[in-house]
Amino acid sequence: MTTVTVWGGSSSTDWHTAANWTNGVPTTSLIASIPSAPSNQPNMSSDGTAHALQLDSGATLTGGSNITLYITGESAGETDAPPNGMAVNLDGAISGELSLNITTNATTSVDLNPTSGDVHDLTLASTGTSLIINSENTCTLTGDLTITKGKFNANSNNLSVAGTITVNSVAGGDAEIDIGDVVADCAKIAVESGDTITAAHSSNALTVDGNGIGTGRSIDFTGIISGTLDIICTHPNTTEADLAASSGVINHLTLNHASLVMKMNSSATLGKLTITAGEFSTVDSSGNSKDLTVTGEVSIAGTLTGNASAITIGKMLEITNGGTYNETSGTTLISGQPDGDYVLRNHDGGTYTKHTTGILKIARTSAAGTKYAKFGEDVYNDLILENTSSSSAVAIVGVMNLAGDLTVVEGELRSYGGTGAIDVDGHVSIESGGKFSTETSQLAAGGVNADFGSLTIASGGEYSATPLTTTLTGKNGSNYMLQNSGTFTHNKGTVRFEADTSSGTWYATSASNVEANSIKFYNLETVRTGSAGSYRFFVGGNSFYLVVLNNLTIGVNTSIYSSNGTSILRHYGPCFNIEGAAAFDNVKDVECGFITIGSAGELEFNDGDQTINCTGIRNLRGAAGISA
Repeated sequence: MTTVTVWGGSSSTDWHTAANWTNGVPTTSLIASIPSAPSNQPNMSSDGTAHALQLDSGATLTGGSNITLYITGESAGETDAPPNGMAVNLDGAISGELSLNITTNATTSVDLNPTSGDVHDLTLASTGTSLIINSENTCTLTGDLTITKGKFNANSNNLSVAGTITVNSVAGGDAEIDIGDVVADCAKIAVESGDTITAAHSSNALTVDGNGIGTGRSIDFTGIISGTLDIICTHPNTTEADLAASSGVINHLTLNHASLVMKMNSSATLGKLTITAGEFSTVDSSGNSKDLTVTGEVSIAGTLTGNASAITIGKMLEITNGGTYNETSGTTLISGQPDGDYVLRNHDGGTYTKHTTGILKIARTSAAGTKYAKFGEDVYNDLILENTSSSSAVAIVGVMNLAGDLTVVEGELRSYGGTGAIDVDGHVSIESGGKFSTETSQLAAGGVNADFGSLTIASGGEYSATPLTTTLTGKNGSNYMLQNSGTFTHNKGTVRFEADTSSGTWYATSASNVEANSIKFYNLETVRTGSAGSYRFFVGGNSFYLVVLNNLTIGVNTSIYSSNGTSILRHYGPCFNIEGAAAFDNVKDVECGFITIGSAGELEFNDGDQTINCTGIRNLRGAAGISA
């Protein structure tokens, strides 16, 4: 049985005067019990020690600056006297500044919720390895919570620390804080190597407000995260954060202060990232880029700056009205299967700022079905679709504008919505297992226009064209504007060749010497840009086909020709309109509908042994001729 020394205050208010206590000044073997009756309530002018502390309702304990009371005992099994197995029980009031340092080597409880005032600093520094402190009430500290040895368990009670929570054992692995799913806050949180923070957040979070630490590091994790830890950072300044726990991850990190700029001290993985206000930047204070992986969703109402980092998002990237994503110069990867309908959702008023070398890559792993991508009105650089399932589709909602290239490696990219347009300044490459298509409902609704630099369809790839117009303005590395080794489905749409072909080698399209294997154009147009517009359609050898099922139009100041000796034109439509120059050099076999030669048009068949079959010719003061 531990002896209790009861405060009487018969001599003065001095804690350290033996006459003021029934059994002398509290020590490691004496429990300090302070009742409310004495008119002289105790005042600590220097550090003190007690086995345990009982402060009754109506009593007041006064401390001073940098004054600490060391508690050395009272385990949960010691119930023979107040505080009945508790190390500290504050039913009364705290006046001034008083700190507690608990060195008990046992499981114990504390009630640190005085009727007025608060404990300043709380330190857990057990002399052994068995200290577990269970908080029995709301705990509010005006200073710091420091755990160097032992475990603090919030025990379903809220925790508020005006200063820093530090979990840092000397040997490593001997310090832990468990906040469960309570409302908790602090200015800074630091969990060092080997030590642990445990949480079970589902409705609450740990708020880190940065008060009083200026531009210092507000989150410092090199230790272990156990369970589900959510953090809301309301730091009002630029701060660096070490988010890379040695084990476990922050489940959900939220930034919510307009003046907050959080920089990464090291590469890190998060469960979910929400930027309600402020900026999250993937660089450290020296400007070195750090990689960021978010296994869940990223939602941006503030700013995310990617710098030169590799950024991986596990489910969805959402940019809400007023939010900005400054794209990394590397790759932004969206992988996995989103919980909702979207893998990318750039709302009206959101901003995706492209980088000239940036790549947006959507790679839904092991995911069938259709998810949506809303690109908004912004211009992106390169886009790669690389789903691991050919039955996985990404549908474009609204417009899509790329300043760079589009590559569909695996899976389907589908235009959807009926009101947008697809604009790719660079090259469109559809690889084996990839497909670019138009939503079935759009075929009846009229579809969207698609503007590409060039279009390459590999063997096993498929381009299901828009029923409106696909315009090609550039060429790929093999000099083709349209190179097809896969499947081209016209959907009664128009393919329009529109380029300046005055310099270099330009091939309008690849061809086959088997008509059934050739591209079936429904409507085909050629248009001049720049100083010349000559389009070579017959490439690769003898008896290659150009097949047009409906209308064929040769625009003003353009020409369509062949450099191969026995090429074949099959035009099955009603109208062959020549507003430019159709020069069929050495095209041996021409079968077409009604030819209309405009006033600036020119039709030339420059080989005497050609076979020409047409429905008729209408010459509107153009030129027509056949030369041997």
